[in-house]
Amino acid sequence: MMYILAIILPPVALLMSGKIIQAIINLVLILLSVTIFVGTLSIGSFISFPLYIISIIHALFAVHGNRTDSKIEAAVDKAINDK
Repeated sequence: MMYILAIILPPVALLMSGKIIQAIINLVLILLSVTIFVGTLSIGSFISFPLYIISIIHALFAVHGNRTDSKIEAAVDKAINDK
């Protein structure tokens, strides 16, 4: 679910993962992409489209990292409690 949200609305997925600063940076990147696209009347789409793709990739990596961190913390807690 979070991966789909990261593709559709990258800053929202980052906010839901608890990464506020990264969400702000991602939002700035998306706004820059949209501004370039609209400001150049889609002539600058060769710049704006890759910026949007980069924001999606950034969100996917951050969400994946958050899930991995949660799994590692759970494994460590289990190992500590088993002793």
